[in-house]
Amino acid sequence: FQMMRPAIVGFLHNFVWGSLTAFVPLHAIHSGIKNPGHFFLAISLMVLISRIFGSKIVDVYSKRKIIVVSVILSMAAVILVSFSNTVGVLFIAGLLWGVAGAFIFPASIAFAIEYRGSSSGPSIGTFRALMDLGLTIGPMAMGLIVPVTGYRVMFLSLLLICMMNLSYFHLCLRKPKHGM
Repeated sequence: FQMMRPAIVGFLHNFVWGSLTAFVPLHAIHSGIKNPGHFFLAISLMVLISRIFGSKIVDVYSKRKIIVVSVILSMAAVILVSFSNTVGVLFIAGLLWGVAGAFIFPASIAFAIEYRGSSSGPSIGTFRALMDLGLTIGPMAMGLIVPVTGYRVMFLSLLLICMMNLSYFHLCLRKPKHGM
């Protein structure tokens, strides 16, 4: 059970990510944005830039702080997506999500390994399995919500998932004795 705790952060993040990838294009077209691909272009650019120039950040700074900042950036991106009706706002949301995604994955997996200690293989396997589960369950769950609430409320419910992730991280994942 101990190795599941850090993996839940990855599950919740990918729950939101899977939902965004499934519903941003539909929301964008519904809002009159002709090319929702700009959102994904922005994400790709920021992941590439952030990982090239920021690869040392995960080694230098506290993984806890990086995860918290990444979740906060994710929250900002989800808010922008929920209120987007122009390609510019959607592009900015993609930039924010790209930075968050670029840093949350390496910081979270390093955190999971350090949190668990010597059992890095099972920790990584559990982490990846729960991330993949989030990618599949998120869009399915949001697919049930969007016909009832519409896109904006569905995206704002993803904001609640981000807030749950941040709360869970703070409340349930205490610092290990060897520090991080």
